[in-house]
Amino acid sequence: MKRPFIYLVVLIIVGLSTLLVIQYRSSTQNANRLGELQADYSTMEEHVNTLEEEVNSLTEQNEKISAELQTEQDVQKREEEAQIKEAAAKEKQKVVNFTTGNYFVGEDIFPGRYVITTDDNHGLLFISDYLGNSKEMKALGKNSMNNLTVDLQGGDEIEINGLDNVTFTPK
Repeated sequence: MKRPFIYLVVLIIVGLSTLLVIQYRSSTQNANRLGELQADYSTMEEHVNTLEEEVNSLTEQNEKISAELQTEQDVQKREEEAQIKEAAAKEKQKVVNFTTGNYFVGEDIFPGRYVITTDDNHGLLFISDYLGNSKEMKALGKNSMNNLTVDLQGGDEIEINGLDNVTFTPK
């Protein structure tokens, strides 16, 4: 009766030993796998840090380029504004000739002070403000007044009747 009991105990011990060996091998494999995973994690973490540095560098470069572009656009805009002002100043200095018809200050002629003359014999000149109120109503021509100085403001309307060549000279 003792022998089957001893066999049973030996069998249990062998079984438990086998389980321990299997568990040891499994834990060793798990430990090795854990080491591999930790190494992979470290490599990925270094790669993420490298990418973050690249993103930061590219962001700085982008901001620098954007600032340079904005500066360049500002310079270009100022140059264009200066050219427009220069062209407007030259345009203001030009003599303007009109015939019979209606004209608007700000569209057909720049605002400013002008001397109005004509070589025609006789005609009428009407200037109204933007509300339609009469500012000037003159007979103009060789047979009447041939030299009239007026101040034209934006929105004024000029009406010329019976004259083929009326000259507005900036003063």
